[in-house]
Amino acid sequence: MNHQELQRIPAIDALKGLCALIIAFVYHYRHFGQDSAVSTFFELGHDYGYLLVDLFFTLSGFGIALGYQDKILNHEISFVSYIKKRVARFYPTHLITLLLVLIFQGLFFGKNGSFFIYQNNDAEHFFFNLLLLQNGVFGTEWSFNAPSWCLSIFVICYVVFFGIICYKSTSVKYLIGKCIIVCVVGLLFIVGSSYPIMNSQIGRGLAGFSIELFFLTYTKTRTRCVE
Repeated sequence: MNHQELQRIPAIDALKGLCALIIAFVYHYRHFGQDSAVSTFFELGHDYGYLLVDLFFTLSGFGIALGYQDKILNHEISFVSYIKKRVARFYPTHLITLLLVLIFQGLFFGKNGSFFIYQNNDAEHFFFNLLLLQNGVFGTEWSFNAPSWCLSIFVICYVVFFGIICYKSTSVKYLIGKCIIVCVVGLLFIVGSSYPIMNSQIGRGLAGFSIELFFLTYTKTRTRCVE
């Protein structure tokens, strides 16, 4: 299997797609009204669907590691080029969705005197959403298209992956050691803080990304040793 093939694994893409569908239509089902006769499946999805977000972070870390780890370690891609490639994959959709939510929230507010579900829909939060800083960086408030909060966390994980984990990692042990440190920091953020930068949202992303990168790096090292 060559490097290009490793960047796209149908099974991983399918699992990520399934997670996204369950999160959108099961975890957030109460956004469309609560039915007293709703099935246990939807109740369980609402109560535990957030775990699929963590799985999504892990699967994304797996894909990023396969596609970019060797390139970064071998200095074959610059930071700017790397970030542009990653953000370009989702930013157009994010921008269109943000503008649509802005319009519909305005119409909803005009009719009902309040916003739909998420209330922090002011100019400041719109600016944060526009720059992919809507969650984790300056706070953890839900605003506009709130389920897109993970996009801001992805960007932070991309930066950490390049600048802290991979950049200038001169040995596999050094790389694995930094993965462990980032994972521990992420877990500490999850359980122990709720401040800008230091909060559970960023912690979940860092832990998911670094756990998968650790296991992938360790597995590749063990395979080479056996060979």
